[in-house]
Amino acid sequence: MSQISKVLEKIKEDIAGKKVLEAACGRAEFSVYASKTAQEVYCVDLVDFRLIEEIKECKNLTFELMDVTDMKYGEQTFDTVVMYNAIGHLDTVISEAITESKRVLKAGGRLYIISSFKMDKNVIEDKVIPYLQESGEKYTVEADKTYTYVQIEK
Repeated sequence: MSQISKVLEKIKEDIAGKKVLEAACGRAEFSVYASKTAQEVYCVDLVDFRLIEEIKECKNLTFELMDVTDMKYGEQTFDTVVMYNAIGHLDTVISEAITESKRVLKAGGRLYIISSFKMDKNVIEDKVIPYLQESGEKYTVEADKTYTYVQIEK
């Protein structure tokens, strides 16, 4: 089982049959895997040169060039928003990225910040958690051997 498959198994109730957004998708590996069980998957990033070829084979997956701090989607568009191995690249815009992700998240939906990268885990510990505590967000943090999962509820 691939690492991404393990992540999807852990959060499957928030992916299966849902409309999902991967914010700051990078290669879009998470989106490709999620498209196998989600109803629809959208993924956004500032660039498209890193996208994996498999994205073209996913009929229910849409990639768009977009800044996660200023997305064109309407309020409450997605059931679930995921930032997968991306938060380290957003370390200077944490509050904006979380605020915008929550804006496009449906009431009762969940935002996941998930990472296996040391850089991301440091940003989660040093910037994300303090921001969430200061802003009074309802969140949980879990970790296993590979991943740190931050779950924020709307």
